[in-house]
Amino acid sequence: MFLNNNIISNNKINNYDLLHNELTSISYTISFLKESYKNKLYPTSSDIIKFIHFNNIINYQFITTFIKNNTLNNKITHNIKKNCLISQIYDAIDNDFIEYNTKIFEHIYIINYSNNFYKNNNNITFIQSNNKTYKFDLLLLANDIKYNFQYIVFLHHYQKLGLQKNDKITLSNTTLHKYFQEIKSKYNVKILNNLFNLKNQLFNLRNDFFIYKSNITICIYDNENNSSTIDKTYVTPLTNINNPIHNKILLKNIFKKYNNQNLDNINNFEDFIYNYFNVLDLKLKFNEFNTFMQKKYTFNKFTPKKLTFSNKNNSFLQFNNFDYQLYNQSFFILFDSTLTNDFILMLYFIKLSKKLLKKLFILWNHDFNLDNLFDEEFYYCNVNYFDNITFCKDIDYNFSLDNITYVNTKLLNIFNLDDFKFLKIINLMNINNKYKEYINNNNVLDVFNYNEDIINKFVNLDKFSIINLKKYENNKDLDIIRILSFINSNKIISDKNDKILKYFDSINFNFLIQSNNTLNNNSLEQNINLNNDFLLITFNFNKQFLNKNINNKYINKIFICNCNLNFNNYTINNINYNCNLSVVYNSIIKNSDNKNIIISDTLLDNLFFYKLVLNNSYYYDQNTLVFTKNQFKKINGFNEDLNETYTLDFIKRLESLNYNNTFDFENNYSLTSFWGLENQQSGKLLQISKNNFKIL
Repeated sequence: MFLNNNIISNNKINNYDLLHNELTSISYTISFLKESYKNKLYPTSSDIIKFIHFNNIINYQFITTFIKNNTLNNKITHNIKKNCLISQIYDAIDNDFIEYNTKIFEHIYIINYSNNFYKNNNNITFIQSNNKTYKFDLLLLANDIKYNFQYIVFLHHYQKLGLQKNDKITLSNTTLHKYFQEIKSKYNVKILNNLFNLKNQLFNLRNDFFIYKSNITICIYDNENNSSTIDKTYVTPLTNINNPIHNKILLKNIFKKYNNQNLDNINNFEDFIYNYFNVLDLKLKFNEFNTFMQKKYTFNKFTPKKLTFSNKNNSFLQFNNFDYQLYNQSFFILFDSTLTNDFILMLYFIKLSKKLLKKLFILWNHDFNLDNLFDEEFYYCNVNYFDNITFCKDIDYNFSLDNITYVNTKLLNIFNLDDFKFLKIINLMNINNKYKEYINNNNVLDVFNYNEDIINKFVNLDKFSIINLKKYENNKDLDIIRILSFINSNKIISDKNDKILKYFDSINFNFLIQSNNTLNNNSLEQNINLNNDFLLITFNFNKQFLNKNINNKYINKIFICNCNLNFNNYTINNINYNCNLSVVYNSIIKNSDNKNIIISDTLLDNLFFYKLVLNNSYYYDQNTLVFTKNQFKKINGFNEDLNETYTLDFIKRLESLNYNNTFDFENNYSLTSFWGLENQQSGKLLQISKNNFKIL
């Protein structure tokens, strides 16, 4: 059905014209496809080309207009097939490549740019094309076949898949086929290593490679350019091995692809090899090749870790047959502090390991059974395995830097930890019945001597769960119980003043009583329902301004632009740069974990947040801009080559997606023009010291 349209039919991709450059067209098309899926519509290649020709100016508002004014397919028939491979040939076919992959994939599609004829069979389909837009051809084909497969893999003709098994790469067709059959990942699958084989040695290439789960979306990536990336990827021990210089057929294909093209600027190793073998007619010199690869690709010798641990099935590491053998993304943690500190750090590292896609190996030295709370969130291991790896001595350590990090919690001061919000969003899986009564409470009263008459003067008890601490005062689980009860709570009112409450948004109950204060229930309710996870970006480094905002319970991180003052507070970070504001804003926001973003030089008191409502909206009053990280991510990444004023205006971009301003005011362009050209307008955020950052 989908391979029978005006563009792809009779095993041929017909000629088409692109009004914009290839990568821009791909990005624009991906936005169109995603918007179509939201409306339960499933465009074919014909619809895509029609959409591209809809208007010669790329404007994302046209996507909705096109969908409303055109009839698109609204029915799909899913096939039970697991996976397929797409490749491209430009001259001769490599029979070894075909034979190897037919034993792995259920079907292979070959886009044929040569003049040679190749016969189809039950497992292989050759599709002829004379187009020079190789990536867009790939997008069209993948879009039309993705309804028939769960996973689509793209490989160049010189690439080979393998699996890392400890210190070796397994190339067994049977093993790979079994691996693909067992994939159950919710999100797209990222191949961990892209390797180059030279003189029987493996070298790392800079470029990653992707498998795309077809029933979610379609995005195209190859070794030269990525048209779009997906944030949620699942790391596997799969490797992608490149061998173009060892096979004459593959060299012929490279020659045909780059023939009659201007090769003055050599930017990839295919171009380099083409020049050596077909233009300069010189024998390949390893030193020259190595120099080129180091310059263009970050070309390093591949040395896998030789570690062995017991096989264990894990809730977020699905494939225990293979994944347990891959350790180059791991935490090794010795929990050797107090129970309370270690429990908080355990929650933190579970969250961090998932965020950084690292495995978590632990040695737990407490008389408290973690198995009652956690369901395979980590691996137990022996301390003897903590040799020859990076040793962390500070909670401020950048845990994303090293592949393997050893942590001793005795050396970590959790009260220097500035990522407090993880306690509100941590996911405790399959928690033991013993503790279930203490979690999932909207609001908590944490009192040592429970007196209903006194408490009723301040709060509506029907809206609170009550923890009577007197009941557990001799229980070793007391602090654990309190932490569990606080995790999913929006508000805690407590009469116990201790360090644990540092991590939670709380009201001191005794203080209310002693000061004869009355608590306004309406204000409390509003406060309870408001998300207090805000990042503030400002140019105002007046100490009075900062101190007031530091004490604002809704702002948990501040970035001061180009300030050289030192502040002894984990909330405040200096950011220095020599670039435009677009780069500054995009870099900070992309690297932020906060749910809400504020750009303002104006003092923001608690009253501002009490009145602020961001439900599917943003706030903008010419002096202050407030929006969510989800809004930022939703419109990011699909207009890299656009220069129209519209694409540079953040407010207009939000409005195009039907987000409304809760404060109606005329646009201040200087505050909102940090958008557009996202990938070009974003720098590398580098941490110089504890609270000092720099943008490169």
